[in-house]
Amino acid sequence: MTSTGTQSGPNRAADGRRLSQAVVVFAAALSVRLLYLWESADNPTFFTPIVDAWTYHERALSLLAGEVDASLFWQPVFYPLFLAAVYKVVGPSVVAVKLAQAVVGALTCALAASTATRVFDRRAGWVAGVATALYGPLIFFDGELLAAGWAAMWMSLLVYLLVRMRERPGALVGGIVGLVGALAVLTRPTFAAPLLLVAGWLVWLVWRRSPSRRRAIAAITAATVGFLLIALPAGLWTGHITGRMTILPSSGGINLYIGNNPDSDTTVRIRPGYQWTLLDRMPAQHGVRGMWDSSAWFHTQVRDYIAAQPADWLRGMAGKCMQLICSRELARNVDVYVFRDWSVLLGATTWRLGAFGFPFGALLPLAVVGLVAHRRRVPAALSLMLLGYAGAVVLVFVSARYRLPL
Repeated sequence: MTSTGTQSGPNRAADGRRLSQAVVVFAAALSVRLLYLWESADNPTFFTPIVDAWTYHERALSLLAGEVDASLFWQPVFYPLFLAAVYKVVGPSVVAVKLAQAVVGALTCALAASTATRVFDRRAGWVAGVATALYGPLIFFDGELLAAGWAAMWMSLLVYLLVRMRERPGALVGGIVGLVGALAVLTRPTFAAPLLLVAGWLVWLVWRRSPSRRRAIAAITAATVGFLLIALPAGLWTGHITGRMTILPSSGGINLYIGNNPDSDTTVRIRPGYQWTLLDRMPAQHGVRGMWDSSAWFHTQVRDYIAAQPADWLRGMAGKCMQLICSRELARNVDVYVFRDWSVLLGATTWRLGAFGFPFGALLPLAVVGLVAHRRRVPAALSLMLLGYAGAVVLVFVSARYRLPL
């Protein structure tokens, strides 16, 4: 009994210190995000969503009105459901959504601090927490009606949970990993790739570390059940409305085609308007109808392109790899640099000078040095999440908001 007490006492004290650190980081990060919202309230799109944000907003309003059709499943379904939930409680308030996302963003920062403390020490936790709290692109996207801030939070939460899984594999943490993984895929389909890698790692981990095979099976089963608890109802709902049971959006085909075709330099620059309409109607011009058949048509075009011009496709992939590590934030419908004019905070934390962009231009080399220097201490789960997510983004196309979770 005495031995157990002496072991549990320091553990409880360490948990208390980690919790207090996370609370301080959360409060600081939330304050920074509220300051940004206050500063940027004069920008012309603050109260009026545009492009993808407008689409999400309109679909959330349709959900509230009970008007659900196949168009809801063209994009990932989690974010319009989140908007609809907020609107259900407080009315269709853009400000309420942005305040809620400020809390989500602050949670991302607290998770980053907690993970770094667990893997390294409290000093590393403070550095990680402060760096994430002041990361300009994350501050910006937390203030937009887009799913990027949620995607960053899911990434941070998954890595935190997987670190806990490494420390003590079990059914509880495994089940939560499954739940969060499903929500992440419903938010951003690019999470599917790293989760598949992590699933293999998880199987290896629990079988290697668990004291009994029964406990290992319990952890794997819990993760699977947790994933299905979210994914199965979502897939059934999609099937009921659209005729196909899946948790992936029907836009996957066209998005893959945008970054993988003989003229991808042009298609990746297409924005909503006449040119986008022409692109979207390409399957119909070839006699293909229906959202899923159209998505399949684009997938076929990509496969045919890779088979016919593999060298050209590989050059394109190499170019997208360079875009992934580009220090500047690449625009996709929304350009973060434009909004610096309405916020001193954003101007100080996100800027470009020639080919150099801050903060990613400083973060990337520091991250590479850290990963190499401390490769024995960095959890395999973190490396797998980074590599899997990066590969999924490069396979489609690169933009600031898609890169953000990295």
